[in-house]
Amino acid sequence: MLGALALMATLLLLAVPPTAVKAACTSNHPSVGFTGSFTQYAHQWKGDFEIVDDCTFRVTNFRYDGNGPAVYWTSAPSESDLLARQNTFRIEKNAQEIPAGNGFTTLTVTIKDSLTWDDIPVVSGFCEPFKANFGHIAPSFSNCITLQEDKLNLLWDVDGDTITFALEGAISDTEWMAFGIPEPTDRVLMPGSDVTVVGFVGGEPFVEDYYLTGRFQCDYAGGGSAGVCPDRLLGDSSDNNVNLVYAQRENGVSFVAWSRQIDTGDTDYDHVFSMSERAYVFAYGPLGEASTAELPIVLYHGATQHAPDGFTINLSQSQQTCALLQADMGSGSSSGGGSCGVTTIGDETEFVVTTGTNLNYPNPPAWGISYWINGMESPLLRVFRGVEYTFTIKATSQHPLYITNDIIGGRANADMETVYAGSADAWGTGDSPYVLKWTPDDNTPDTVYYQCWIHQKLGWRISVEGTDERPMVGGDDDNGDDDDEMATSACPRTHDFVGRTAEFSELQHRWRGRVTVIDDCSFMVEEFRYDGLAPAVYWWGSTGKSQSDLRRGFRLNSQRVQGAPNGGVTRVITLDGVTWDDVNVIAGWCEAFNALFGLVDLRSAEDTDPDTSTGDNCDPSPRDDATCMAQLSTDFTLHWKVVAEDVSFVGEFRNSAGWVGLAIPEVPEFMLGADAVIASDTMIPNAYTLRERNRAGIVPAPDRIYNASFTRDGTTAILAFSRPINNSYSVVDLSSDVNFIWARGEDDTLAYHGADRGFFAVNLASGSQSSGGADSLTNDRYVHGVLMGLGWAVFLPAGPIFARITKICPEEKRHVWFHAHVMCQAVGMLLATVGFFFALSKFSDSGRGSTYHHRTLGIVVMILAYWQLVNAAVRPKPNGGTTRTVWETVHWLSGRVAVALGVINVLVGIEVLHEVTGDNRRVWFVGFATTFVIVTIVADGFARRVLHKQNAERKTSISQAPFSEEPVHLGQFDNEPYNAKVSNI
Repeated sequence: MLGALALMATLLLLAVPPTAVKAACTSNHPSVGFTGSFTQYAHQWKGDFEIVDDCTFRVTNFRYDGNGPAVYWTSAPSESDLLARQNTFRIEKNAQEIPAGNGFTTLTVTIKDSLTWDDIPVVSGFCEPFKANFGHIAPSFSNCITLQEDKLNLLWDVDGDTITFALEGAISDTEWMAFGIPEPTDRVLMPGSDVTVVGFVGGEPFVEDYYLTGRFQCDYAGGGSAGVCPDRLLGDSSDNNVNLVYAQRENGVSFVAWSRQIDTGDTDYDHVFSMSERAYVFAYGPLGEASTAELPIVLYHGATQHAPDGFTINLSQSQQTCALLQADMGSGSSSGGGSCGVTTIGDETEFVVTTGTNLNYPNPPAWGISYWINGMESPLLRVFRGVEYTFTIKATSQHPLYITNDIIGGRANADMETVYAGSADAWGTGDSPYVLKWTPDDNTPDTVYYQCWIHQKLGWRISVEGTDERPMVGGDDDNGDDDDEMATSACPRTHDFVGRTAEFSELQHRWRGRVTVIDDCSFMVEEFRYDGLAPAVYWWGSTGKSQSDLRRGFRLNSQRVQGAPNGGVTRVITLDGVTWDDVNVIAGWCEAFNALFGLVDLRSAEDTDPDTSTGDNCDPSPRDDATCMAQLSTDFTLHWKVVAEDVSFVGEFRNSAGWVGLAIPEVPEFMLGADAVIASDTMIPNAYTLRERNRAGIVPAPDRIYNASFTRDGTTAILAFSRPINNSYSVVDLSSDVNFIWARGEDDTLAYHGADRGFFAVNLASGSQSSGGADSLTNDRYVHGVLMGLGWAVFLPAGPIFARITKICPEEKRHVWFHAHVMCQAVGMLLATVGFFFALSKFSDSGRGSTYHHRTLGIVVMILAYWQLVNAAVRPKPNGGTTRTVWETVHWLSGRVAVALGVINVLVGIEVLHEVTGDNRRVWFVGFATTFVIVTIVADGFARRVLHKQNAERKTSISQAPFSEEPVHLGQFDNEPYNAKVSNI
């Protein structure tokens, strides 16, 4: 009895994981509670940092590819020491190399006993062999105020004669932020200000010292003699008196910190910061397309994106009034591009050139002004070869005009562009205009641009066509016939795509617009919208819509797609080096992540790839993006479409409030190892590999899907995505059934879904389906579990106890208990055998994790059980002497090992049931343990009762025996050989 209870206690302890107990640590240091995010310098390093107590810090959402050698948690006497890679030291107690993280990983680190947070001003992931800082946590700032609500925060610290600032802005990755000192001290005035301009270009941070001599764009190509220019381009100065400290861009928010001296000693272009209240300036706006991190090109900030009149700060006064910033998906910079279309001037030969605001500049972002021609903002000019055109330029000395093949202008690409007319001297005023005459000829390209010699993107496109063959008014052509048709354009309109219009699919980053093919070398996008938050996004061409086609695609021109978060923008895009013969599909494509944002197919229906997803049993889908459907339960419907080498899925999850997921498992019903797509209101659709049953085991794999979207229609969540039939991880076999699992959560947190899931199989070619509903295969698991539980928890453990009774009961009753022993073992073996082969027939896959261990241990246990049957069948006769004794020992030992392993395997099976169905493992554990203990106690108690009765009868018989001088011992009967007791068995 005690042995059985000890066994159960051991098993229950094994079933329940121990709880780690953390040693007490004080929380007295003022840094306790500090939070921040790591910089990201190398090896995908990323994470959220928190000081937990005086000896512990925690990193959540940790990501690191794990490929760096000897990377340890490291600090230095200062951040500058760390950045200089000097005086570094490890900080972790019993330091171990930092493990890889997948973006969901949480690490808890204890610092050395000899260190306090006073000794650790900075924490870094540091690669010792290469002295490389993969990422570090920046120091906190003592002061923080909001410059513009929900848009811009300013942080600062003063340390002696050094001041450190940071700007935090909910801006796009193509915008800049600036903060600085105006002169005089009591006015918010941009001209004459000393400002620091910060931001990111292509993911690289920049910090640049600027001086504003005027309200116009700097002549970057010409040396920057005036305007909004970096100090190092002005006069003889070569100083950039600001130093980058820290930079990070995450979730649409840029954070850039820099330091400088309060007084730099540069009296020409730097002002001295005051520790008393005074006026300051700030602004934010778009960067020019030719920007680099080494030379960012600042464009106009717009009418509201700057400091208001009367804005002042006292840098010596402690302030903490910042609010958390989040990316604003509905706002953007004043970068041009309104709702109006581009005006075309096609019947004029005289153009009056002035400047004005660029509310509808066709190629944003741009400076705050642009060329106006004949009173129209940035029109498209239509000209003819052989005709002389006159430009009367009244745009001042800051805006000399020239004609070029560069869409940006400003001599940004002076080493590559060709100048067809104009120069740095082609400028004039209203009182004294400059007259520029230009005649396009056969050497003039079909598309050129009128641009400013000094500033970028003030002008727009000139369409150069063939010779002007239009008839004189009232005249005839050489043949005497009226001809109202213009000559064919040098960029012809001959392709079948010309005139076709299609709407972009809206997949990611709020991408939207209507595409119209204008001619053989350009197309227009109207009502364009894109949040501008992704890196390296280009207009993309491909021959088809599949992921493989898109990956083999190409840029339609070299210009990155600029954000238009407010929508309503019109863009005209010129093909560069490609023709419509090369292109069937136009897409918005992010090269950095191979991600599709939106797509239009220019082909007619009969030209597109044939749909191969129909079958005799296919139920037609009512959706435009699918051909077949299968309603697998009242809560889930799957739609799909197979085209060429790709398959598109749409899952409808009814009565869903949180995250949803659709997976193709390695093992039917089993989430571990599955190839899954998960999405919610706060998570964009993404592919994952489910390696473990926790967040750390959900490994992102974004390259496996494309065209992914997530929407809601009332209480129905709709998850749509496309993938290659073979995505290198899982294969969708069109010739046989494909297994699926759907699941959903109660909210957007990726927590365990419990029983809120289902599984099914569909033949995507024929449309035939077989659904597990939510419970058919689960019911099979219940049947298997009950059979095995009864066998190994009731009958098989009771059998050995009945065998024990045969040793102690009266001889005339021994055969009864022996047969009871045999009957229990037979029933137990029958139940276990049925359960075993039932499992083999229903659950044919070997599985992984707990399933693999359960299956393997089950086979071992059944082999031992059948060995017991064979062993019992060949038992020696009771008078077999030593042979019988050896047999008894082996039979006793192997039987108990089999029962013990059987009990353990039932517990493992309960864990498998929990993993697959979400059933409460505690209920099953307690139920099984209770049954096992009750059976053991009852059977063992009955055996003891029989023993007690037998001993009592023996005592009675001894007391009634006639007197004899030969002593009788009470233990005499117990010492009789077992063979004699069961001589008839």
